[in-house]
Amino acid sequence: MLKRATYGDKTLFAAAQAGHIEKFVDTLFWLAVPLYLTSQGLGIAAVGSVVAVHSAMYFLQIATGGLADRIGRRPPVLVGMFLAGVGVLGMVLVDGYLPWVVLSGVSGLGMALLYPNLMTVPGDAAHPTWRATGMGVYRMWRDSGYGVGAILIGLTMEFVSAEAAFYATALLMFVSGAIVYVWMEETHPNFGTHEPPAPATETLSDTGTCD
Repeated sequence: MLKRATYGDKTLFAAAQAGHIEKFVDTLFWLAVPLYLTSQGLGIAAVGSVVAVHSAMYFLQIATGGLADRIGRRPPVLVGMFLAGVGVLGMVLVDGYLPWVVLSGVSGLGMALLYPNLMTVPGDAAHPTWRATGMGVYRMWRDSGYGVGAILIGLTMEFVSAEAAFYATALLMFVSGAIVYVWMEETHPNFGTHEPPAPATETLSDTGTCD
């Protein structure tokens, strides 16, 4: 089940890697954004406001969380990945409190679009006989992004620069979004192109692999 839910199906692989990489954005806002903004002369209270805007945008999941059922799984995930990446990249391309607040909100909006809708994909693409395990594997890869992101962002800030951490995170979001675009099939039953998931008794060779 670990193999199948990780790389035994292109759509599941695309979902797992996207969930893993998108956690880098949260880690960046908790770790790198405060240090970067204070180094640019922004006060502690203002830095807190910029970071808070990013987190506050998650409340929009109340509205965005139903998009996967209305327009399909892929559109909000794709838009969210690239929107969050643009917000992260823009943070180091502008200067000033208001531009930082706006781009923090842009990144947060991207996360609100992709986060609740992305997790519907493994739920669709996993057969009921192994859906719970498949979702568990997806969440393992997704949530481990916090730790991997913290290590990579911390090392980048230490040995390169704070700005490099933003560039690297944005690049990873764009690459991850491209993988979603190329490999993630639509799994919504009304819009979908993804084949019905196979039961646990079938082999990996029956479901198709990422190669």
